[in-house]
This record gives sequence, C-alpha cells and structure tokens, in this order.
Amino acid sequence: GEFYDQLYLNAAVRQDDNDRFKDASTYSIGAAWKIPGWGTRLHSSVGTGVTNPTFYEQFGFIPSTYLGNPDLKPEKSLGWDIGIEQSLFDDRLVLDVTYFHQNLTDEIVSVATPDFRYTPINQDGKSRRQGVELAATLNLMNGFTTTATYTYTDATDPDGREEVRRPKHSGSLNAAYTFHDDRARLFGEVTFNGRMQDNAYTSAAPRRVALDEYALVNIGGSFKFNDKVEAYARIEN
Repeated sequence: GEFYDQLYLNAAVRQDDNDRFKDASTYSIGAAWKIPGWGTRLHSSVGTGVTNPTFYEQFGFIPSTYLGNPDLKPEKSLGWDIGIEQSLFDDRLVLDVTYFHQNLTDEIVSVATPDFRYTPINQDGKSRRQGVELAATLNLMNGFTTTATYTYTDATDPDGREEVRRPKHSGSLNAAYTFHDDRARLFGEVTFNGRMQDNAYTSAAPRRVALDEYALVNIGGSFKFNDKVEAYARIEN
C-alpha cells in the first residue's frame, strides 16, 4: 500500500506444506515513511523464516565419515531491522544506515560421534546475529553511478562463541558508466569478505581455524545494437 505519497506498507504470508516436516507459516511486514521536504526516509521490517534440513543432512553422503540424521527439525528465525535513509545534493548522494537483529533456533550444526564420525544435530538455545549496514550511492547525473556498502556483523552461537563462516566485516564497491545515448554500459565491482572462523574436521572433535579475508573483482559491459539485440560481456574473479 502507498498512502499520501509518503507512507509505504507491505506484508506477506507464506505457508509451506511439508510431507516430512511440520507445516510452517512465515510472515514479513515492512514500512517506510518518506518525510516531506526533508529528503529523509525511515524504514523498518520484521519477519520470520524456516529452512528445512538438506538431503545430505538427513541422509549423509560419506557413510564412513558423515552420518545423516533423519530426525532433524527445520531451523527457525525471527529478525527485524530499522534504519534511516537521507538524500543530499538534489538526490545525487543517498546515504543509508540500518541496524538489524536476528535470532535463530534449532540451528543445524555438525558434531563428532563416539566412533570418530560426524553427524548433524539441532543445536539447543538461540544463535544471535546483529549488526549495522552502511550504504552510500553517488549519482553524478552524467551516466556515472557508484555504490559503496559496509556491514558489521556480530554472530554468536548459544554458548557465546563466534559463529562459523560469518565475517565480522564485509563490504562492496560498485561503479557503472552509461554512455553513447544509453546504449553502452561499463561496470566494475569489488566485494570484500573479512576474516572468519570455520571448523576443521581433521580430528575426532572439530577444531576452530581462521579463514583469511579475500576480495573479488568483477568487470563487464553491455552494448545495445537496437531495441531487440543487446550483447553482454563479463569477467568474474
């Protein structure tokens, strides 16, 4: 719904009918208010989610090392966020700050068995994820646009340990240039993923190791020959 050209509301409901798991109902609700004359937009959302165990988690894939668990329950989450967006210099610069928080229950993790194999279980308690997202978009009005993002994430297991494969610091930088009567477009993007923890399954009990940070660089472009034919080229790292 859109009201008075300044208030925007949306809602969604989803029903999953499962044969193997309990049926699940999830929802999401979002709202945004564009304050007239300020170039400011307040936004917030809340929602739930369900993720079913995968085929490998239920039935395993290497019987000598990894056993499936057909009694697994789906993971469930409840999350919300709130933020503010500000437009400056006739909308040429848009800044956005968002705080987010999510609780995950019945998280599926792998544990060691007495016979030196591994099997997935539903973890007791709640896993917590919270942090801040920053974004800035610059539009120079001459065909050049760029967007920079940064995310800080604090993710912990129910026992308070840092969650695996959840980098505290991540971000991206994207730039695009459109020219030749908007028929040609060049773009580039850099994605950064900070250091994070992971499990090394090299012994009877998995141990924690640190994964190094990395950056990915992608470039590409497109050219529109006419209204019906357009060519693309892309190089991904």
